[in-house]
Amino acid sequence: MTDSKGPDSTDAPSKRPRMIHLPSELGALFDQGDSIRNEVVGRDHVERSWSNVTPLTRPLQEMATSTAWGLIWGSDQLTRKERSILNLGILSSLNRMNEFKVHVKGALNNGLKVEELSSILCQIMVYSGAPAGLEAGRVAQVALDEWQEERKRKREGEGEESSQGK
Repeated sequence: MTDSKGPDSTDAPSKRPRMIHLPSELGALFDQGDSIRNEVVGRDHVERSWSNVTPLTRPLQEMATSTAWGLIWGSDQLTRKERSILNLGILSSLNRMNEFKVHVKGALNNGLKVEELSSILCQIMVYSGAPAGLEAGRVAQVALDEWQEERKRKREGEGEESSQGK
């Protein structure tokens, strides 16, 4: 029986119970979306999201995974980096700073350079206003610091694994 809170954190994404509330024909989009979501924002974030699912919010996660991540992010009309840039502008303008922070890290994972992020923040400020731009800058700095720390820990972990193999 599936726990109503979602999968155990040790479950691989492919073993995650899925599509309880959405039509079965969205299964392939869900699987594609789950894979893309893990690649862009990281498995730890995705697993945290699923661990917080309740019976009320499960359909929302399923829809986001199938449509946003599977259908939209799965399209080859734009690159992942281009999609990340769009998301940063949209999310900051909507003042959705939790998602903005997640997508700053995703944009960096998709190859966005710090200089490009700075330019995006300037454009946000001009088009969305100074308060939105300043808030986006503060959140982006926290996200950048966390992203750099996560990368450093990952590199150190990989170094330990390779030295233990010798």
